[in-house]
Amino acid sequence: MFHIARRLAVLVESQLPGWSVDVEYDKWHRDGIEAVKKVLRRHEPADDGVGEHDVYPDVVVHRRSGSTAEYNLLVVEVKKQESPGHDRDRAKLRAFLMEPFCYQHAAFLTLPADGACPTLEWITTA
Repeated sequence: MFHIARRLAVLVESQLPGWSVDVEYDKWHRDGIEAVKKVLRRHEPADDGVGEHDVYPDVVVHRRSGSTAEYNLLVVEVKKQESPGHDRDRAKLRAFLMEPFCYQHAAFLTLPADGACPTLEWITTA
């Protein structure tokens, strides 16, 4: 994740001055994280065999000075193709598109086991 975020940060800093890229960003108010957990419980797949998860996204592109939609541009989850929990991560991304965070965009990046080109899926609330 660090290497993906580092390369993304170079692009973001040159193209979107004032925006930051963070990995596993966890500086939100605890009540905000609890709200995301509640949304996840409503949209969780029945049983993905993974167990309990945190709700911190793998990568975010945001302005650190605020927490509304105009400050939250992109939230990304990254998983190896063979890893369990893909449906849960998609549900987590949908939760970050809603209140209280209102990210403008969400993406799920899948890394193939054979080292082939990753696949990118844009996530929507629908």
